[in-house]
Formats: sequence, C-alpha cells, structure tokens
Amino acid sequence: MKKTNLPKSVIVTAVLGLACAIVYAVLGVYAGSAEPETVYPSAGLSDSIFELQNMTYEPLSGFTETVAIDGLSVTVDAAPGSEAKVGGATVRVNNGFYFLYAAAAEGEETEGVLRGSLTGVFSPSADTLATTVRVLDQAEGNLHGCHASYRLCELVTADGKKGYVCLYRLRVGDTFGDVGGEVILGCASASGGTQGFANLQGFARAMVGTMRIVEGKDGR
Repeated sequence: MKKTNLPKSVIVTAVLGLACAIVYAVLGVYAGSAEPETVYPSAGLSDSIFELQNMTYEPLSGFTETVAIDGLSVTVDAAPGSEAKVGGATVRVNNGFYFLYAAAAEGEETEGVLRGSLTGVFSPSADTLATTVRVLDQAEGNLHGCHASYRLCELVTADGKKGYVCLYRLRVGDTFGDVGGEVILGCASASGGTQGFANLQGFARAMVGTMRIVEGKDGR
C-alpha cells in the first residue's frame, strides 16, 4: 500500500486546532469553578424632596414589639427575641439576625457605633477598639421623611471573626426639630454574599418603614 504524506500545512492546522480545543476546555473548567461576582443590593434611597414629606408607617409582619430609641422620641417595631444594651445601642437577636437600634450624636462616627455594639456579637472576647470596619457600599439620599445615609459594611474582629451589617442613618431632627437627633437602624449577620447582603438590606429597609415619632412629641 502506498503511504500518503499529509501536507505540512494540514498538520500545523490540526495541531493548532487541538491546542485551541485544550485551551477552551481548560478555560471552561476554570470559569465553571470560579465564584460568581457578589452583587450589592440597591440602597433604595430617593433624591426627591417629596420623600422628606412621606413618613408613612409600614408595618412589618412578625415585628410585633417596639423598641424605643434612647434619648429620642422615636420608636421602631421589632421582632420578638433576646435583647441586650451594648455600647449605648439596643441589639435584638432573632433567627440568626442581629437587629441594631441606636441613637447617634451629630458628627459621631458610624464606625464607632458599630464597633461598640456589634463586636461582641461576632466575638464576645474580642477588643472592641481593635475591630476594623470596611465600607463595601454606601449612598446618600432621602427615606421615610428623613435625610439618610446607607452603608453596607464588613466587620473583622481582632481574632479574625467576620460579620456584615447593612444600616440606615436617618437625620430625624431635620424634619422634626423638637425630636432632634440621628437614628441608626441596621441588620447584621455572619453571612455575606449576594443573597446574604440582600437579606440584610431588606430587613434594614423594613425597619426604617416602621419608625415612628412618639405621639404628642412632634407637635401633632
């Protein structure tokens, strides 16, 4: 039988084709095993001045109790659960989530409030002052009748424990002068990622919707 020699161009093409196939296969395996990119939830704030005139109470199913914000004539609905006063804030625990209710003086750093109130949640023996707070996402706008700032943060304690918190800081005094002050409402947990952050934002936003001025203190 006569042996047929393939042209060099055909051999080169075949080798290149095989190499490309291997590269694509490797890239496909890598892409399939890579972790999906984390998506941060929308803050849900508005630029409209009309939002400053809207403090409509939005009840939240299961939040059947009330927390009074220390030093302010403000109440916020809360889910049943164990409660502790930590660093001047109120922290409630329910189903793996930590709900934060705090007053903040004008100019007081939000990071300081978080260190004082949440360090012990994620690591009871950790040094509060050594906890680092990293802002993952933030926004400014109007919400529930108030000027508001929004933050999604990662907390890392001195012994390496991690936690995440989504919060809204509302300037209540801008609308109700005799009430005065700023309120921090947030939800924290040890779970991050796209779904974990969405859960935290959803709870924090719902907490804001239940905030009310104590009757008779706003001049109404």
